[in-house]
Amino acid sequence: MSERKLRSEVTVVLCVIYLLGCNGENYVTKDMAHLPDPPEVEIIGQTTNTITINITAPPLQTITKYQVRYCKFSYFIKGSSSSTIYTTPSNIVPGSAYRFYVASFVDGVKSANETNVTAYSVPFPPTRVKVVNQRTTEISLSVRPGAWNYEYFCVEFFKIPYPELMKNKCGKNGSMSLTGLLPGTLYNVSVFMRTHLLRSSKLRFDGMKIATVPSSPLNVKISGCTSSSINLTVTPGTGSYDGFKVTYFNTRDHENIAQMTYITTDISIAALDPGSEYNVSVITIANDLQSTESVYADHLAVTHKRSRSAIEETTPVNEALLDTSTSIGNVDIQDGPLRACYLKTCFNTSAIHIHRLPEVRINPVVLSVEDGGKVTLTCTITRYEDENDIEFIWTFNGFTNESTLSGVPVTTNETSVLQLVDLTLHNSGNYVCSVMVYNIKDTISLTSTSTIYVLSKDVKTCPNITDERGLEWPLTPVGTQLTLPCPNTFTGNVTRDCMQDGLWGKVNYINCVRTQINNALEQVIGIKDGLIHADEIHNVLQSIAEVTSATNETRLTSGDLSKTSLVLSELVDVIDDSQTSPNLTKNFVDIVDNMLSPVNRDTWIDVTKQSTSTDVSDIMDTVEKLGNIVGKNLSVASPIVVERSNIVVEIKRIQDNDIHSNLNTSTNDSYFQNQIALNLGSGTTGDVTYTAVLYSTIGKILPNNTNVLTGYPSEVLGLSIVHGYSSSRHLPSNISLTFDIEKLRSENNLTGNVNIKCVFWNFNKAAGPIGWSDIGCSWSSQRNACLCNHLTNFAVLMSPIQISNEIDIARLRIITLAGCSLSILSTAITMVVYALLWRYIKNDRSVLVLNMCVAVTAGYALFLGGLDRTDDNVLCTVVAALLHFFFLAIFCLMLADGIQLLRRTTVVMNVKSILKWLLLIGWGLPAIIVGITIGIKHDGGYHSKTYCWLTLTDGVLYSFVGPVLVIILVNVAVMILVLKALLTSQFIMTKSQKQKVVSAVRSVCVLLPVLGITWFFGILSINDDLIVFQYLFAATNSLQGFFIFLFHCVLSVPVRRAIEQKYRKSVSKSYQSQGTLTTRSSRNSTDNIIDESRQRGKKTSSPQPSQHTTKFLHLNQQYTINSPL
Repeated sequence: MSERKLRSEVTVVLCVIYLLGCNGENYVTKDMAHLPDPPEVEIIGQTTNTITINITAPPLQTITKYQVRYCKFSYFIKGSSSSTIYTTPSNIVPGSAYRFYVASFVDGVKSANETNVTAYSVPFPPTRVKVVNQRTTEISLSVRPGAWNYEYFCVEFFKIPYPELMKNKCGKNGSMSLTGLLPGTLYNVSVFMRTHLLRSSKLRFDGMKIATVPSSPLNVKISGCTSSSINLTVTPGTGSYDGFKVTYFNTRDHENIAQMTYITTDISIAALDPGSEYNVSVITIANDLQSTESVYADHLAVTHKRSRSAIEETTPVNEALLDTSTSIGNVDIQDGPLRACYLKTCFNTSAIHIHRLPEVRINPVVLSVEDGGKVTLTCTITRYEDENDIEFIWTFNGFTNESTLSGVPVTTNETSVLQLVDLTLHNSGNYVCSVMVYNIKDTISLTSTSTIYVLSKDVKTCPNITDERGLEWPLTPVGTQLTLPCPNTFTGNVTRDCMQDGLWGKVNYINCVRTQINNALEQVIGIKDGLIHADEIHNVLQSIAEVTSATNETRLTSGDLSKTSLVLSELVDVIDDSQTSPNLTKNFVDIVDNMLSPVNRDTWIDVTKQSTSTDVSDIMDTVEKLGNIVGKNLSVASPIVVERSNIVVEIKRIQDNDIHSNLNTSTNDSYFQNQIALNLGSGTTGDVTYTAVLYSTIGKILPNNTNVLTGYPSEVLGLSIVHGYSSSRHLPSNISLTFDIEKLRSENNLTGNVNIKCVFWNFNKAAGPIGWSDIGCSWSSQRNACLCNHLTNFAVLMSPIQISNEIDIARLRIITLAGCSLSILSTAITMVVYALLWRYIKNDRSVLVLNMCVAVTAGYALFLGGLDRTDDNVLCTVVAALLHFFFLAIFCLMLADGIQLLRRTTVVMNVKSILKWLLLIGWGLPAIIVGITIGIKHDGGYHSKTYCWLTLTDGVLYSFVGPVLVIILVNVAVMILVLKALLTSQFIMTKSQKQKVVSAVRSVCVLLPVLGITWFFGILSINDDLIVFQYLFAATNSLQGFFIFLFHCVLSVPVRRAIEQKYRKSVSKSYQSQGTLTTRSSRNSTDNIIDESRQRGKKTSSPQPSQHTTKFLHLNQQYTINSPL
């Protein structure tokens, strides 16, 4: 047999083995009669990412090995097992069908046939289930399926506690309606994904408790009346109910509406006015839900008139008002929540009895416990009067049956303890402690709620942490909004979201207010209603000033700032001319100064996000109103000027028409004075009172709701005239406003030319969006001041210079879009070519080129697709960070390429590869720089407001520009050294002067874009006057990927040689070239010049080569082994 024939037969055998999935293993072949039988296969285990099979040997045969192959969509994976149990690696796609092929082996002999069996992996559970709607007989759900594949999503549900009546329903879309349910009934609902009768694993969507809305009562009947009570009989509707909420009011007082809750159908409403008509309506309550419609009583209820002899009338006080700030006996009305009678005619104090309402507190308020754990809940009533009877009632998710509580409460006089043991997922929910207080006249119901989360071992949670205010947030399942009582000395609740990624969101303190501020608001409302004397205004201001003072150890919450702003706004409305004084103005300004302190800047941002009715701009409106009130009684000789750290207020009366005000804060040591100048002209008779205000910090806090006007805001100057010009009325001459421009420039690191825009704060929605507006304002470069034709609060917005010519902007956008698209296409083609020719061109330089292609492709694609995504702050931050990383990686890889190029042209002897260190520079250094930058700016200010790219604020952009400039300078040095090595080579030295110049220019054109040196155009393009460099910068750098394709692929000699070798091998398989095909193509790249110099050096070398010639002979030998591109 000839050698060629033997080689072809061996090739056929190897191909057959490869097609069978044997991967080149040598198996012994025998006659068909002696081949082992295939085994029996049984599916015994399925999870989301693994499948386990049991393999049984054929009868009467001893199997030494099994071959297992399985596939999904014709993608085969091979495994082997010497055991009868085989489990796939954890790479199975959840919810998918797999085909298994199992063969037997005996001493290397494979069975002729394979046993095949189909198995399915378990699908992922749903990621979200949302209750869309609850009706009396229907519950609508919205389901977000789990990842990967599934056939259906299914719902199992049953009426609690009857699991034997379970029903199920399946569907393929993301919505499901459960119909035919009973009203007011709690259902156990489980949602899961299904694939071929396999259901997803149990998670938090198994055993959910969802209730239907209770049905309205069939009728409400008045069964009897007394002088102070009404008796009702309620006929319930269909389904279940927990009780009834009764709403009633006296027909002579429609505003005083009362509500009570009862658990029986026979209801008695007590403590009513004798001889009065009452309108009564009833709704049904079940599982914390109430019926959608109220049912009114069959007729108006009329209480009996009380006999005059039954009451001893006391002497009335003539229409006197009850002062809620004073004490009656030993009880202070301000001391806590009160229950009292409000009378049109007040009687002697001995006839008024004031009772403090009891308080009910449960501990713990929120707790997470593992499946099978236990919890102790303690419910305590305080301020309890012994003459009243009380009753503790525990409910779980609306159920009062003790069998649903997983424990029996133990109750003493003022405390009830509920011990919950052996908790399961079904025990998660709200445990409500209700205390019924019974007295002679009526019944009071007080409640407190504790939320218990029972967690399975695999559920994802947010960790137990303590925030900066000392509030402890317990272990909580993801996707949950947790509500906790505010810390001590605060009223209200605080909320926080446990995000899907297992991290806590920002704490929402908008409803968390200090008790002193809450009391101050009640006092202001009392003054406004005439219940408290106006002299208390000074005390209110004094108390708020103490709370908001910078010496206060506890920082103000968003609720504190929002409520204080409301207090000041309400207070301005009740101040009259008789109460205005310099001290009142100073106290008022002190509070505003405290609120505008820089330490509260982030909290004001929270107010803007969390409140729909309040933001910091309300303060400017309130200060303007205060100035108008105080200025009414101001004399020319006694102006009021209050200078503080964050605000300056000047209220002044002048006799002429020329307003001129110089303002500077008390802490500003600059010689510069912010100025306001306005001449009202001859149309005004003089005697003008104005209020001038300087806000030094408010500009950085104000929310800007427009995308048109952007920039860094200056200090804010405000001017208003008492009974004069409004913000919408044009002035007889422009108002001139001078700001400290140099201070604004230095604070924001703005160098070179900048744009300055004069703006005012628009409060009027009818005139445009709330926020900064430039209508009626302009910047005067001659006077270096803003000129506006109306009054209000003004500022300047400063931003880096932008390209002002719209035609240039459009052209640069087109150049960038086209260049980046071409670069992405070019780098993709380069990667494909290198992959196909990798066998021939594999070396360190090629690895660097491929890494550079990946960085350019990812960076430019992200640049085109995500640069403008500023509407989502989180997404924009991610895009900016990735752009920062990939663009730095491009330059670091260029640095690595320059180092590799320098070593190749200057090092004579073969040295050890430093590829791993070069790749560490290329990818590791950018990761470190980006990580440090994000770590420093984790609280915001990483990207600009206009684009998802690094902001100039606080020098963030320099974390990119600094490393880039260093790399460019290093690569310039590399380029010089490479050119020196090329131009001093023996090949170049033999050429004419003209040829030397041409070679040098050609090399520079190649090295400039490849080493990133064209970014110098970007440095030269920062000025609008040098627009030509902006065009050069956009063109050269958007084509970075194209240059890589041109010089590393099209004009690369090694790539062309590899193509020739691959082509020649495909033409003749029997012939393999031993020599090197010489081409006389034009040499257009730096590597071609290096190669040409080396080849010519070999041809012209003498038998006794010099040291210089020996260097290039070795260099050529090294080049042949490691081709450069």
